[in-house]
Amino acid sequence: MSQYFNLIKNQTIDFNKLLLEKYHLLDITEVEVVILMKLNSLLKIGNKKLIASDIAKSMKISSSVLGKKLVELVNKGYVNLTVVDASCGEEFNLDETYIRLSYLLENKDENVTSEEKNNSFQLLVKFIENQFGTLLKPLDLEVINHWISIDKYSIDTIKEAVSEATRLKKNNVKYVDVFLNNKKEDKPIPKGDLQELFNNVYKKK
Repeated sequence: MSQYFNLIKNQTIDFNKLLLEKYHLLDITEVEVVILMKLNSLLKIGNKKLIASDIAKSMKISSSVLGKKLVELVNKGYVNLTVVDASCGEEFNLDETYIRLSYLLENKDENVTSEEKNNSFQLLVKFIENQFGTLLKPLDLEVINHWISIDKYSIDTIKEAVSEATRLKKNNVKYVDVFLNNKKEDKPIPKGDLQELFNNVYKKK
């Protein structure tokens, strides 16, 4: 279950505000939004009984119209009805609505993360090109993307490796790759040994 579910259900995240912001992404109308907001208000005070006539009193629609809207919300899965017992009858919850809203927030986080990675990649490419004084090749870009997406090196770690390669006058992404791999394995690289290390990894065929 999404990390946001409990935050929404417990009202830590404002349900009404979130629903108003996101309902256009859901299969519901403005009238259904108001109904869900009123149902959520009932749940906040511990009222789990779904009585259309009580809700209709504070809306500009009749009890019969409201009843039809409630049936539609149940059919769409936004309102869940459960039978408690013969005497108490049915109770409702909005768990499915909370779940759908939580997934929308989760997807937003993923999009933001993806955008941040893309920005980091572009800035890093510019940094390396400035350090090396040349445009990078497509294969170089693949290696850099691997550093960020697969190896999970921090930007600072990569920049440190690039600066070290530049200091040694080894303006080559492959040299940086060797440096990072050895640092990842906690292997110290003595001064002057980067060339030998490079030759061992990238042997000419």
